[in-house]
Amino acid sequence: MLRVWKPSGEEVLALPQEEVDDVRSLKRRLRGPSGTPRFRQRLLSDGQALEDAASLQGLTDLQLILLPFLPAEQKDADRLTSAVKDGLLEVVEDLLQRPQDPNLPNGIGATPLCTACEHGHLEIARLLLEADANIEKISGPRSRTPLRMACEMGHLELARLMVEAGADKDKVSGRDVRSPLGMATERGHIEVVRFLLQAGADKDAKYDSYRPAAVASRCRHYEVVRLFHGGL
Repeated sequence: MLRVWKPSGEEVLALPQEEVDDVRSLKRRLRGPSGTPRFRQRLLSDGQALEDAASLQGLTDLQLILLPFLPAEQKDADRLTSAVKDGLLEVVEDLLQRPQDPNLPNGIGATPLCTACEHGHLEIARLLLEADANIEKISGPRSRTPLRMACEMGHLELARLMVEAGADKDKVSGRDVRSPLGMATERGHIEVVRFLLQAGADKDAKYDSYRPAAVASRCRHYEVVRLFHGGL
């Protein structure tokens, strides 16, 4: 049996050792009991911090330390968002392990999660969500939410990930009253529109005074128009 303890001596978790392969998988199991993502957890054996890739074989008692986010300057936030934009998964992992707040915007107000949705980096978006990135945080000078950005850019799997993670399918952001469905409709992203309709997005929500079906017609996206008339 593997047991994890707080510094106070309170037991956090006990489980058969064969249920977890390494430190990373154990930290993920500790997400619920500790209320803290793995990036802010440190597991110690005999006072020594264990790397995420380390094996747990032969270990029976570990101590769990929960860390606050390190103070971050603007250059730190810029570096994380830049790594996200460039698709540098390992760099993003390393920065989150500092641990660094995943919600800090860069110099123009763009958040890491919205940047991942803009540039189509699905695995990085998963990593940021695991780090507790705010799924509804408004990002950048164009006031986009992550879901709205994914829909605007036509990234179907990112749109699906955001919805599955609990994003509001109909949320408008800031002064921009265009919904995720309205934006995908205007851009003609038919598979994203299909997904949003199947997920229950409001097809009657106004978009610049027009319903999305009318927007599709005005933009001559006739395959999209058919979706609004039962062609799912």
